[in-house]
Amino acid sequence: MQKILIVWAVSCCLLLPATAAWSGEHRLGGGVNYWVALDYLDEDDVDEDGFSYLISYQYMMDWVGVELDVELLPDRFDEDAVAPAAWFLLGKTLYAGAGIGIVNSDG
Repeated sequence: MQKILIVWAVSCCLLLPATAAWSGEHRLGGGVNYWVALDYLDEDDVDEDGFSYLISYQYMMDWVGVELDVELLPDRFDEDAVAPAAWFLLGKTLYAGAGIGIVNSDG
């Protein structure tokens, strides 16, 4: 019994640094974006600029990471919209990514 306990304790001590190396960093973010329509719109009742709000979550593992975003666009051309996106990231402090997303409007 004592041998099994010693083997188990040594195994845990050897595996502990490996799990620390695989653990990732969780990041939460948020922000406000000011947007402007690129073309002049002939309609008078449509806003040509406005604010949107962004909430993001990142999980970074060494040089590889994943990001999930949700952008809330209230009164975007007189409609509320939500724009979820997912990103695959490469890098650490300075990083690049490729992602996919969609804008979902009420109208």
